[in-house]
Amino acid sequence: FCYDDFYQIFSKRLPEKINKLKELLLFLIVFAAFILNVSVRDFKYGNFHSIFPLSEIEFLLENNVKGNVFVPFETGSYTAYKLYPNNFILLDGRYEEVYDPSLNDTYVKNISLGKDDWRDKLDSIHHDAVILYKNAPFYNLLLQHEDYFPIVESKKFVLFLRKDVYKNLKKPLKIPTDNPDFYKETLWNTGLDWTKK
Repeated sequence: FCYDDFYQIFSKRLPEKINKLKELLLFLIVFAAFILNVSVRDFKYGNFHSIFPLSEIEFLLENNVKGNVFVPFETGSYTAYKLYPNNFILLDGRYEEVYDPSLNDTYVKNISLGKDDWRDKLDSIHHDAVILYKNAPFYNLLLQHEDYFPIVESKKFVLFLRKDVYKNLKKPLKIPTDNPDFYKETLWNTGLDWTKK
């Protein structure tokens, strides 16, 4: 897609032989970059455990946890995809078109960054579960919140549940696997039956 733009960098008027060599060189650079990308990537699955909170979402699915879920902006669309219609997420990638900008600019940012009013903001909208990056400033603050406690942790994410939600869950709880092969098979599965009208 960038070939023409890249080619413009070298668009000086040069003798014909050098121009042909230049075109060949540019083609080889683009081709080598393509081959390198194809050879080092697993296009079918990728490294989704580092991108999405798979274990945390699976816990909500396996234990039939319903309700509102606070998630990082970057994971909102996938979380909504996996958990709909039993769970609703606070924010996803459509926020510029769908949501009031103040929702992200004042509400989510203040909570995620652990601003002084984070607790008031969090308590102003009911959340049954919170999924966070473990390195988020809000993580250590939420550990001190009396209404939430961590229940599932993966390498990058953690799932907090409200204590009243936890009390209502059927015991014993189903703890999701951390086996990546399981998630390769279920990555795009949802609870929706597309054959029903």
